[in-house]
Amino acid sequence: MALEYDREHRGAGFLLTKEVNFFSKVLEKPARPFIAVVGGSKVSGKLQALNKLIQKVDKLIIGGGMAFTFLKAQGYEVGNSLVEDNLINDARTIMYKAKKNKVKFYLPVDVVVAPEFDEHTTIKYLPTQEIPEDWMGLDIGAWLPARLFREALKAFKIGLATRPIYWWDIGGLNWGGSGSIGDEQVLAKKGFLLTTWRST
Repeated sequence: MALEYDREHRGAGFLLTKEVNFFSKVLEKPARPFIAVVGGSKVSGKLQALNKLIQKVDKLIIGGGMAFTFLKAQGYEVGNSLVEDNLINDARTIMYKAKKNKVKFYLPVDVVVAPEFDEHTTIKYLPTQEIPEDWMGLDIGAWLPARLFREALKAFKIGLATRPIYWWDIGGLNWGGSGSIGDEQVLAKKGFLLTTWRST
């Protein structure tokens, strides 16, 4: 709809204004504990938000393809996984800030990998330390991370989650564990506030 009007005749609607005001109040004085779940394919579109959140939250959970940039920043072999090499230092900075601010920072401990990004490809579930050099990570693992993250999601007052949380949905196949922690209906039922960062 915005494309139908020139820049001088565009503007944010009342609903967007209401959402911005609501989230501003939530972030200004959040109830504790405050948990954020952030995912999708890239760190770049969420970098500013991550730097803000790390100063506010008690726990930060990273899911989806963007987890591989953080894993590489920790020194893991991530093969041909989608990684933003220019943001490795930024990822390290975010993890340093988490430690400094005593924020519990969660990354996957096992992942879904494949030789290529295709709906007919062969997939494996491996520990994060075992990603082959010529394979690529598609998402967090299906069992252990999901269980770990579910434990982390217990007993929160405010929960904030991005949508989409995953990036691996090829041909309708839900391979990884992000779906089990990141299903929007599940998070909404838990009381999470869902926001959209569509840069992925």
